[in-house]
Amino acid sequence: MDKIALEIGICLAASISVMIFHELGKAAAYLFCKPDNWKRLKNVWKLWQYIDPVGLLLGVTCYVPISKPYFFRIQDKRSNRILGIVGFIMLALLFGGSISLLKMMDTGRLPVPSSSTLLQILVLYLQYVALLSFGMAVANLFPISVFDMGLIIAGISSEKYMGLIRSDAVVKMILVLTLILDVIHYAGIRLLEILL
Repeated sequence: MDKIALEIGICLAASISVMIFHELGKAAAYLFCKPDNWKRLKNVWKLWQYIDPVGLLLGVTCYVPISKPYFFRIQDKRSNRILGIVGFIMLALLFGGSISLLKMMDTGRLPVPSSSTLLQILVLYLQYVALLSFGMAVANLFPISVFDMGLIIAGISSEKYMGLIRSDAVVKMILVLTLILDVIHYAGIRLLEILL
């Protein structure tokens, strides 16, 4: 029972880390795109605002966390594109970084904690970060208006974005079906097996 509780705690910590890193990067990009928004900088560092309770539940059950986006007021296509791309870049950095750290620990190129319990916790945390960042990246490929792909589409064409909003419910149903069938989680596990 204690092992299960510890593993759930580690998964929750990894989910929170992925959510914050993903949204904080986009919030920083938003501030750089809109220099007049620097007065809102103090709000960006309230990290708890990026944590979505439903996203935490999805992170623990389906390994696909969904974060709360920073409240953007975007009026130009360029900023939309940048924010969508930055979201994917942040998730790729998390995935690649955690895989690299795990490989470096495995080969002995990275000093590891002497306690076997701490080492197991660290390895499990990094594995969860890799799995969850992959899951979030795949989920963000779905063209939902507030997801990264939705931002990219808004940055390409206003008409396509309006069409995307009209079909939002259908796309969300497809995402839910994908989560129920555990397709994203299975793909993530297979990818980790190949890379590690």
